Amino acid sequence: MKNRVACCYLTHEHPDVIREVLGHICSEYGKKGIDIYIYDSSAGEETEKIVAEYAAKGLCGLYYIDAGSFGGRDGGNDKYLHVLRGDGLSGHYDYIWPTKDRCWFEGETLDRVCEAIDEDHDIVFAVDERDRYELITKLSKDVYTDPVEFFGDYGALTTNWECLIRRTDTMLDPIEWVRYESLYGISGMNNFNQTLSLFVRLSETDKCSIRVIESGLDDKRYSDKAKPLWTSNLMEVWIDKWIPAIYSLPSIYDGHKLAVIKTQLSHISLFGSNDALVAMRDMGAFTKDRVALLWSMWAMISRLPVTNLERILAGEEDKLFEEEYEEYLRSFAERDYEKGYYLFIRNGRMADRFPKDRYRILALSYYMFMKEIRRSGRSLLFEGVDSVDSLVEKFGTLSGNTPCKRLFSIIIPCYNAAEYVDRAIGSAVDQTVGRGLFEIIAVNDASTDDTQDHLLEWEKRYPDNITVITYEKNLRQGGARNLAIRRASGEYVCFLDADDWLEPDALATYMAGMKDGSVDMITSNHSEDKEYQVFYDLTMDHDNDTVTLEKEFGPGDTADIITYNLGYVCESVYRRKVIVDNDVWFPEHLAYEDIYWQRLIRFYVRSAVVVTNVTLHHYNHSESTMMKKNAPHHLDRLTCYEMLLNEYRSRGILRDYYRNIMNETMSIYFVNSYYMFFTRMDEIPDAYSRMRSTIYEYFPDWVEGYNDSDVLPVFQEMIQLLKCKETVTPKEIEQYKEKVLRAGNQIRYRL
Repeated sequence: MKNRVACCYLTHEHPDVIREVLGHICSEYGKKGIDIYIYDSSAGEETEKIVAEYAAKGLCGLYYIDAGSFGGRDGGNDKYLHVLRGDGLSGHYDYIWPTKDRCWFEGETLDRVCEAIDEDHDIVFAVDERDRYELITKLSKDVYTDPVEFFGDYGALTTNWECLIRRTDTMLDPIEWVRYESLYGISGMNNFNQTLSLFVRLSETDKCSIRVIESGLDDKRYSDKAKPLWTSNLMEVWIDKWIPAIYSLPSIYDGHKLAVIKTQLSHISLFGSNDALVAMRDMGAFTKDRVALLWSMWAMISRLPVTNLERILAGEEDKLFEEEYEEYLRSFAERDYEKGYYLFIRNGRMADRFPKDRYRILALSYYMFMKEIRRSGRSLLFEGVDSVDSLVEKFGTLSGNTPCKRLFSIIIPCYNAAEYVDRAIGSAVDQTVGRGLFEIIAVNDASTDDTQDHLLEWEKRYPDNITVITYEKNLRQGGARNLAIRRASGEYVCFLDADDWLEPDALATYMAGMKDGSVDMITSNHSEDKEYQVFYDLTMDHDNDTVTLEKEFGPGDTADIITYNLGYVCESVYRRKVIVDNDVWFPEHLAYEDIYWQRLIRFYVRSAVVVTNVTLHHYNHSESTMMKKNAPHHLDRLTCYEMLLNEYRSRGILRDYYRNIMNETMSIYFVNSYYMFFTRMDEIPDAYSRMRSTIYEYFPDWVEGYNDSDVLPVFQEMIQLLKCKETVTPKEIEQYKEKVLRAGNQIRYRL
């Protein structure tokens, strides 16, 4: 990292926690160049000795700070202010990262945090959004430049110390701490110094850049050796202090203050769940005066009905849960998944009502539900789900973190494939690596022929290797693949279309390309087997006795990966964890799903290997999805790419790789789509205005920024047309079709 970062742990009488945390972070944080400071106010010397022990290993810059030497209180709020002021640091740091002693980041989230720090933002905000029901209505946004907008979206989440990383020269050095204490009460006695100092400072800036990083499902970790200390004085902290603290902020935030207060207090650990209310009652927190106060302000602090509080105070929580459990089950039939989500997370007893594996699937499903809704406004996972059983079936029986049982999962979606599927499955069963290394998941996607009979016969012959999933509603190929990915137990997934087949040593080839197992993607080559030539002729002599390495990509090579032709989805294998952890799912109910999926997954592949060996036989025939003449589903190509552009934008990818994506869009979305229309459809669809509008929406400066020198002259003419005319007549487009067809073999077209 180019920027120096001090990660400052605040601890008190938790030596066992510090030992655990240092065991996890010293090596990984050290590799990133992050220095670690332990601010300790313990009475004994045990924590200091542990820090010295780890410092001697030389894995990172590690320093022990005796927080008692600063004087004043030894509480966390006081130590936090010393950290922000840089007290005890060994030198100047570009960023200060305070954190609770029981928490750390790892995996892709840590990588993304470090990348964001080196982008020189004023704030890097690594937020853990699990159980945050209130965020479901907010579309994800990666960078904020308006403090008020950021406060409205995330103000309630800024109470977590470990989430907020501040740039010292813009966010900390200019602070006048005496004035902040006088005007806003920021002091060693204030529980909300982080939120207050952050938003006061932001209100004073002329401009700012705040980068939001959503942590992965299991990338933010907690020690189970320590618990929060504020639960014993919950009313004092959150009613007596939180509300006045937010109202003390500058007036520019007035429009959002009530919502931020309610968002935080409605968290399921506070006043947002039946379980929390029961716990408070059992601790004796509900005194007569407190109950009267809560009654008067309930709508301001909780999304729960006030009747829930009444019934819990009356000891009726058992009956209340049974009623909400029944309401939860009804939410599926009503297709009210948001209500179901809220009922699920606010009732901890749900864990007792479902078997452990099923409960975990439900919990992960709602996590994915929120992520999907926030990114695109819809959830493919919940689409069509009408019961708990159907959700579990769609998700699959294994979560993303279940230990892998096999090295490979070969996924074969099947729709009316009785004529071809035996060849496909036979080629998978007979892989030279041995059947102990792979499973085959065949999805019968509502076939109307006897595909199901063929699949069940294969499953009967190889019950330990073949699983058949039958789905009664046609999801198309993308939906069938999604079902299988969720069910898969392999470390890597391999996609095989029902009318294609594998070389006998395909999996052996992929294994040879894996090297030490750290590779996220291995891609190979294919041969075309066809009734007639439509694409381009790929003839090659291949000898798979040896594996020939063509290209390697490592961490930091994303820009190279996205510009390299990585071939078809079905001639590669992908680490399943990369797919699941990053929510990269195929579009459902649409053709041309590969256009979306393969281009999106590239941005999450940390390492890739390309080998020249042939692993796949791709069969082109007149009734295949891609080759079928005059099929209306060819317009799905545009829909899928438009979905991809929206996903690029919502995930921040478009911002980071703008030029690359613009060039790809002109090639794949405009040029190749028209080539497909010209060669597959007798009547060219009226799509010009649609494509032109999309290009201008995502790339308003494309006229100046796009270089069409690599495009055939006939398409250069069409691009010039695109620059000049908002609409065109069918006759104008027809003349270009004739030119393209005359160009013939000059055109190398690949999906």
